[in-house]
Order: sequence, then C-alpha cells, then structure tokens
Amino acid sequence: QSSNTTAAQMAALAALYPAKLQKVATFDRFGHYRLETGEQLLVWTPIYPAGPLPLIIYLHGASSRGDDIQQIFEKGPGCPPALLRAGDIAPRAVVVAPLLAAKREWCKTSREAATTLKIIDAYFAEEARGALAAVDRERVYVTGPSCGGLGAYTLAARLARRGDGFSDRCPPAAAVVPVCGGGSVVFAPLLAKTPCWFWHSESDSAVPCADTEALVAALEKLDAPVRFTKLTDEETPESPPYVAYMEYHNAWTPAYKVDSPMWAWLFAQSREEGA
Repeated sequence: QSSNTTAAQMAALAALYPAKLQKVATFDRFGHYRLETGEQLLVWTPIYPAGPLPLIIYLHGASSRGDDIQQIFEKGPGCPPALLRAGDIAPRAVVVAPLLAAKREWCKTSREAATTLKIIDAYFAEEARGALAAVDRERVYVTGPSCGGLGAYTLAARLARRGDGFSDRCPPAAAVVPVCGGGSVVFAPLLAKTPCWFWHSESDSAVPCADTEALVAALEKLDAPVRFTKLTDEETPESPPYVAYMEYHNAWTPAYKVDSPMWAWLFAQSREEGA
C-alpha cells in the first residue's frame, strides 16, 4: 500500500511539473544536463545524498563561456567544480554549475538574468517532481569568481527581490560569496539582510579591488552582515596561464581551498523561513 501510494504521488508530481532537464552524461559524481532550449548545467551530488541538502550555485568566470561544459573544469582551476572532480573537497551539499553562453554575462541585463534564473529554476522544477536530490530551501548559497563573482552578487540581489513562495523556483540565497567580481552599489539594499563574504586581491588588474570595497562600504552603511577578505600581493597566487596577462587576478584559490574558513562559515548560514 505504501509503495503504491508513493508511486502515485510521484506520478502526480511528474504530471504537475513536466521534466525541464534531460541528462546528457554522468561522470565523477557530476550529472551533465541540458534544457530543452539548449542551456546546460552540471549537478554534483555527494555519495550519500540523504536530504534535504544545502545547495551551492556556482557561476564560473568568463574564460569558461561557450558550449563546452568541460571548460568549467579546464578554465576553473582552484574553483569548486575542479576541486570536487579532483576529490579535494566533498561537501554534504548539492552543487549546481550552469554554463554561460559565449559573449554573455550572468545577470548584467534583465534578459541575461532571466536566462540564468531559467537554468537554475530548472533544477528546482526537477527537485519538485522528485527527480533530483532534495534541497534545503533555507540553505541555498551563491558564489563565483570574476565574471561569476559579479554574477553571484547580482543574482543574489535578484533572487532577494523575487522572493520565495514557489516550490519549483530557486528561493532567495542564505549567503553569498562573490570573489573578485565587483558590482553595482545599487543592489546593496536588496542584500542588507543576506550574509555576504567578499574576496578580492588588492592589486587585481582585471577587476579593481576598489569596486568591491565600494560594495562592502555600502553594505556596512546598511548594517548588513558583510565580511571582506582583502588579499595582499603576497597572499595572491599567480593567475592561471589562460589569463596570465591579468595580474593578481586570483582570489578564488584562497577563497575555495579545502581549509578556507569560508566553507565552515558558509554552511553555518541559514535563511529565516519565509524571509
């Protein structure tokens, strides 16, 4: 009786929420998915995905843009997907990593933001129908480096503005970790109650550290729960070869390394239900 009831419930959910994602491949605990409109994303789940689990939304940097999902790994050394694949980190969390199309930004325009939200919401639609690992909606985190750092900050602001209330859509973030991405202070009030930890190198030649300092100052004026790690030149690793011309543009390696204090802080954050 119980298994029949469960099967009936799952069938009802499947009818209510039609499939939004098609699996393309599976490797190293990653699932590679594609939306019917062509967008792609990676989903990493732990070995024992008993949920609900926290969820990390990772937005990659500009060098990974295009239509090759492997570029998220190859042009993201020291970042969560590459660290997960190598076994260097293994959080009790789901990690979702969308692929950004060539010459696009994550959330710079409303149209780009709508596309990014569509990809991420597709995960939640599949979760709602029981097809993917269950997520703790009070512990959704957003992070990314460089272009993805800007995207993480802006996406979190847009999620906060959109609010909650839809089981098949991504809820507001419980915390945000933007890494060397900068952003507009206009969005700061939307994140006044969201814990943020910014990382940037003081001599970054690609994205000025002053951009992040302005965001931190704006959030501090709002008494927001904000942290800022400003790396010295000595604390900043060399930039990867594919962006070697960008000096001191690598705050992500210290931010994401296995013993970074960021991880314990991140998983301690939880959104107040309904906030």
